[in-house]
Amino acid sequence: MGKLLRFFKISLIVVFLGWSFFLLYLLFLQPRERRFTLAAHSQGSELSQSLFDYILQRDPNYDRAYFEQSVPYNKRGDFFMGFTLLDKAVAMDPKAHLGYRGWLKYDFLRDNKGCIEDLKRLDSLTPEVVDAPWGMNIHYLLGLAHKDMGDYQGALEAFEKYLETEQDTSWVDPDMFLQRGIIHSDLGQWEQAIENFDLCQRFNDNRSPEAYFYKARVLVGTGQGKQAMELLERALELFQKGYGRSDAYVEVQGQIYLPQIEREIAALKATLD
Repeated sequence: MGKLLRFFKISLIVVFLGWSFFLLYLLFLQPRERRFTLAAHSQGSELSQSLFDYILQRDPNYDRAYFEQSVPYNKRGDFFMGFTLLDKAVAMDPKAHLGYRGWLKYDFLRDNKGCIEDLKRLDSLTPEVVDAPWGMNIHYLLGLAHKDMGDYQGALEAFEKYLETEQDTSWVDPDMFLQRGIIHSDLGQWEQAIENFDLCQRFNDNRSPEAYFYKARVLVGTGQGKQAMELLERALELFQKGYGRSDAYVEVQGQIYLPQIEREIAALKATLD
């Protein structure tokens, strides 16, 4: 029994020492890129942040480490710490990181002015390419920021440039037509609004409750209540099937809610009865 216990203790010590030496190897002996990859893959963990700290101690000008280290902070909503790190990455390599910072400013902070400044600066630094901040066409994102701050003319110009830079219309986000339709509707340009809502449906296989909802509002405003009711009922049906636009983290432009549709239906019924 004593020999077995001694063997067990020795095994534990060997495992502990082996794991300790392995961690030391990871932290201090691996090439920088391998340490960076390990830290990025375990993003947000204590080990990841320790690896990034060590990488930056050895190379304080490594912009990618600042960028990756900032991501979990921004995901958790700690924007002070996240942007402190991200700003350092942008200062070192603006081409690589301005797009992400601009997208964050729009999507999470609704800092539309800051977003536009970052994206226009990025666009000026890369005149030979169409940038795609976080996977979005830069002109589409600019249009959303302009629209969100009430600059409809700037939004329409950016959306037009978005269409020009997407040679294959199958790559165009159908939501752009929805946003453009909402702008024309707010401006009282009914024909252009309906045209864009119809385009949104065309690229969405007629499954956009938002396009039906906002088109119905236009029809109500132009005295076409019966047709509007059909669209509202269709919007309600699609919404209940889960086709409504949403984001787990933020409210998206043009997002609609079930009570909103139900109120529109009730109000329209009262005028039709």
